[in-house]
Amino acid sequence: MKLRFLVVWGLLLLLCCAGSAQVQSNGASSPIDVSAARVEYTQQDGVEITRFSGDVVFTTARLKVSAAKVELHGSGDKIVADNQVAIYFNDPEENRQGEAQGGHLEYDRTQGYLLITLKPRLKLSLAGESEPEEPREVEIFSEKMELWTETDRALATGKVLIRQPDFEASGEQAEFFLAEEKLVLSGEPQVKRGQNTFRGELITIYIKTGQMNIEGNVTGQVSGESMDEPAAKQPVK
Repeated sequence: MKLRFLVVWGLLLLLCCAGSAQVQSNGASSPIDVSAARVEYTQQDGVEITRFSGDVVFTTARLKVSAAKVELHGSGDKIVADNQVAIYFNDPEENRQGEAQGGHLEYDRTQGYLLITLKPRLKLSLAGESEPEEPREVEIFSEKMELWTETDRALATGKVLIRQPDFEASGEQAEFFLAEEKLVLSGEPQVKRGQNTFRGELITIYIKTGQMNIEGNVTGQVSGESMDEPAAKQPVK
């Protein structure tokens, strides 16, 4: 599968539910189970809308999507989910799992565009570079998350916070390059590792390896007990 981020997996599988009364996932062998307290079919401006409400849950063998309300427009050209939206994913073959949460979600299939707002949060666990190595975990918080499926690119904006076990980074914008599993943080970005802090114009983080580059007018504070922090543009492990 081309897109490897949790949110993409969740939305594409949710999208497969839109046009099928049998709720089968786009010809795949694994069915998608749906539960809700209420389902309503209606039309608005000539477009058929299916509304699921009350503890809505979409489930496959590796995925669970839940929300208080989900709307499917037409044959699935647009999906809107509200209130306690959550996506959980587990892929044991790739040793990859994670979850995404937010208060509001919109997906436009015709534009290949996904939007998550109202305190979006993304948590991922990715396999390490070598087999014995523990998976790398990362948490990302922001005010808004956007994703364009055709370009494998995502964008988090507004008070972005990135957490991994050995450091914390912040800024106003983080751009995700999905195929490379890479984040580029900008907007007065800074990174804290232990008692050491660095600031620059761009901070690039490789999620799977934990490597990091800091570029552009780099400043910082290094504790007297640890002088082995990397200089600008040097990888951090």
